[in-house]
Amino acid sequence: MKNYSITIYMLLILLVSCKQNESDDLTLKPKPVLNAKFEPNMGGGIISYDLPDDESIHFVKAVYTLKAGQTIERASSYFSTSIEIDGYDDTSEHEVKLYSVNYDGILSDPVLLKIKTLGSPLDDIVESFNITPYFSSAKLTWENEAGAWVQIIIEIETKDRTVIQTEYTMNTGNNEMVIKNLSAENYHFKGYVKDKYGNESKKVDIGSFIPYVDYKIDKSDWNYVPNHELPEGRVNSDLIFQEGRLTKFWDDMIDDALLNNLNFFVSAQGFPFSYYIDLGRMVKISRFKVWQREKVWSMPHYYYNGQNLKTFELWISKDKINWERVRRATIIKPMSETAALEEAREGHEFVIYPDDPKFSPEFRYLEFRGIESFGMEDQYACLSEITLFGIEKKDF
Repeated sequence: MKNYSITIYMLLILLVSCKQNESDDLTLKPKPVLNAKFEPNMGGGIISYDLPDDESIHFVKAVYTLKAGQTIERASSYFSTSIEIDGYDDTSEHEVKLYSVNYDGILSDPVLLKIKTLGSPLDDIVESFNITPYFSSAKLTWENEAGAWVQIIIEIETKDRTVIQTEYTMNTGNNEMVIKNLSAENYHFKGYVKDKYGNESKKVDIGSFIPYVDYKIDKSDWNYVPNHELPEGRVNSDLIFQEGRLTKFWDDMIDDALLNNLNFFVSAQGFPFSYYIDLGRMVKISRFKVWQREKVWSMPHYYYNGQNLKTFELWISKDKINWERVRRATIIKPMSETAALEEAREGHEFVIYPDDPKFSPEFRYLEFRGIESFGMEDQYACLSEITLFGIEKKDF
């Protein structure tokens, strides 16, 4: 009888303890958010809400599930009253749960919000695809008004094979990519878009064409134009200065960290400065590439720094008397350090007439004019190499 009484007593204590713990949990739960509203946009929208009078709240989070089954969480601090969500690709109704979360990580009761977005931004992007022939290449442009992170996939078909080329972007507004190293054959282009959640647009037919044909202009006959052959007011900057000399600008050797071969010119004249080059025969050019100086003794690399030229101009002439500017170009450093290094080592390419692909007027003499370097406080300027692409007189 005594043991039975003890057992009943212990059960009563346990029951009271459980009730107490349940009560404590309810006390610890933060209060849920108030007045939740949704403002839709393409692929998602903005959830706004009011915070309750509860100092225990650390942040607010939204939890939702996408079509492919991924559960997504988005959070906003106590000092904000909105959360942006994305990842949808339809206009169907979906459910989002909003939770207040306290400093102990305890969630409030959920606030359920029924939402509909304005649809996927992917089809709008792919519908804006436009491709045009360039010199040994093609330029694809598109609009991304939503600023969505997307992967652009282009299928490049010839009579023999299909090649895939991709580009990643989240830039708002107009975007472009250049498909390089095309030959003089017919290409058929198709494209589609993916986002980071696995959503995919429809595939569209972009068009077919044969790219414009150009080739590298041979440099074996190039030489600088002596100052006494130039009209009054035009003069070459230093042909040789310290370790740099002008003829290194077209010797088909790139200054790099491995060779450390001093293949660059250095001008000490200040800005602007000019060099005048005789190509040895008449040409028309379509595009050109320049390479920066890579190596300085105390730095891993010198790209996008100091004396490396940032902005420059190309002027052309048939007779050394009358000159026409055909291109002002600026080297823009990509945001990604990896992409910046790859582009610098590959060379920076510029089309002469980027908005209207065509060859320049014929000319024999080239003025390369330096405008500014990456370190404008320094009067010195350098580059490693220049290569022109176009056609020679025999192909006009």
